[in-house]
Amino acid sequence: CDVCRVFGSPLQASRITITDGMVLEWEKTVQVRDGVVIDRDAETAVPRLKFNYDVIPAGALFQFTVELHDLDDDELALIGAALLDWSSGFTLGGHISRGLGHMRIEEVKAEQINLSDPNDRLKYLVNRKMNPIADWATYFQDYVNTRLKEEASYA
Repeated sequence: CDVCRVFGSPLQASRITITDGMVLEWEKTVQVRDGVVIDRDAETAVPRLKFNYDVIPAGALFQFTVELHDLDDDELALIGAALLDWSSGFTLGGHISRGLGHMRIEEVKAEQINLSDPNDRLKYLVNRKMNPIADWATYFQDYVNTRLKEEASYA
């Protein structure tokens, strides 16, 4: 399946790497929130079991890197659809009903390298330089549109 080829499976290594998010801007305060342990079978709170967790307030800015390795056009369409969707906002993680995990991608810097081109390969191996993609949204939207047209022709 496309998802297995991109994210990996027990039989195949992942071809996407996502780094931990590094905080770039925030209010420099951490909120402490509390919660109770839920017995999922009984669907009730477990008596006298409470916990605290730390939260960074809304508005924090994180930076992370997504590296894609040797993806075909269908896989680029899959990743492109996710990135395009995420740019309008999405949720990640738990406690969403408590207002956590709402985020959006604001700035994307996209670069690529053609490993079959000896000049590109040398530039990357010597200086870790890649070719910038000027308009990431159009770049990925083109892959998505092509894939959607292919699917429509099968219908």
